[in-house]
Amino acid sequence: MKAAQHPSFDGIQVIRLGRSEWRVNAATDPDRPIGYIERQRAGRYEVTWMTDPMRWGYATTFDEALVAFGDSVQFPGDVFDTRAVVVGRSRRTPHARRATWVRSSRQRGVA
Repeated sequence: MKAAQHPSFDGIQVIRLGRSEWRVNAATDPDRPIGYIERQRAGRYEVTWMTDPMRWGYATTFDEALVAFGDSVQFPGDVFDTRAVVVGRSRRTPHARRATWVRSSRQRGVA
């Protein structure tokens, strides 16, 4: 997909990944993502900063989400150190995973 440069922030490059996801790169190093924006529902955009430690922010518009990368001091949204659960959606419970698909047996193997 074509990279789009947002006119308000010359230092970032925004690349649309799908219907509701965008990757934000530094304009000086377009191969290095500095974060992601995801539209979770109408009026809620999740911002993920690829920093150490990672942080998540939430904005009500796409332009506010861009401010998080272009001018983070002016970012009007909420910032958290862990990902917040979308209100109205249940969090998936992880399925138990087996270390192996081989059934355990009490019989000793023959060598």
